[in-house]
Amino acid sequence: MEPLTIRVGHAVLEYLDNGPISKWIGPSLRGLLLHPLKQDWCLLTIEERYQRERQLEAERESRYCLGCKKNPDCRYGRIFESDRELIDARVQGGRRNGIVALTIGGRSAMVEGKIENNLAGRFAQIRLMAVGGIAIANVDEALKKLSRLGAEQGIAPDRSRVGTRFRILGESLDWDDHKLIPKVIPCTLDTIPGLCSVLVEFDSPLMFKEKTIGNSKRYSDELNFASFFSHCHRTVRRAIQELHSPQWSEDCNFQAFFDLVPFVTIDRVEQSIEEFRRRSNRQNCEPWDLTGITGKYKLTRVPQAFVPWMKWAGLLGIGDSRNCGMGCFRIQVL
Repeated sequence: MEPLTIRVGHAVLEYLDNGPISKWIGPSLRGLLLHPLKQDWCLLTIEERYQRERQLEAERESRYCLGCKKNPDCRYGRIFESDRELIDARVQGGRRNGIVALTIGGRSAMVEGKIENNLAGRFAQIRLMAVGGIAIANVDEALKKLSRLGAEQGIAPDRSRVGTRFRILGESLDWDDHKLIPKVIPCTLDTIPGLCSVLVEFDSPLMFKEKTIGNSKRYSDELNFASFFSHCHRTVRRAIQELHSPQWSEDCNFQAFFDLVPFVTIDRVEQSIEEFRRRSNRQNCEPWDLTGITGKYKLTRVPQAFVPWMKWAGLLGIGDSRNCGMGCFRIQVL
């Protein structure tokens, strides 16, 4: 089986204006890029777009590309809003939260709180990740679009603020290719699995929703290994199945993995909770205040078969807002 290529690029962004800016700018960068890119790539005619928008408004839906019959052949649909039901006639649970083939994240320097009045000349680190051939083939065009929009419009913590313009330093991103080979991801466990200790270090906030009284949800402020590994397993499995090999691991029984999850222990080395603001959505124009887990954690009594799942999940990102670069981490076997 051929490997699934994951291309990760890093670059430095320089702000050109004074203005409010968030520490974690992935949501703002994504919000700046996606609508103009959709206008460029969408295969619907102007009349078809108008009719679809009116239909979604009448149905009070915000499905965007889901259900569009041109989705299987559309670059935008396949990369950002793929509809599994239309692509291969197989509906996977939670397809709204499926893998996004092109993600963008970023972190501003010198910003400690949710929002700070930024000064021109300050910098941010940005990270683009393209998963699979279609996204990789189109990432350069998306980056050029982002660069032009940044110089013309800029980004802000929410839609009610004037954008802070920026430029991307250098002529191209510094790219690294990673080859995810499905056959080396263990799908079965030995009767007596080997154990190890692992250091986990988060590069961006990890956001897990947990249920509260009244069936409402809030973001967890404590790392729970059961939730952590469940997200690792789900993310890696879906990335391979949705973007590479639909039948991979379909008949495997993963229960043996989860039977061992309660035996893993977590020692906090460095823990902190990040508070930040996400760019508002188009429906209610209200910004979202979010929290995420960061820091370093030592995991002990970890089955060695868990390690490849955790490694690739850390590259892809797990939890909420991974399409904006959240939930990325690195692991080191001790």
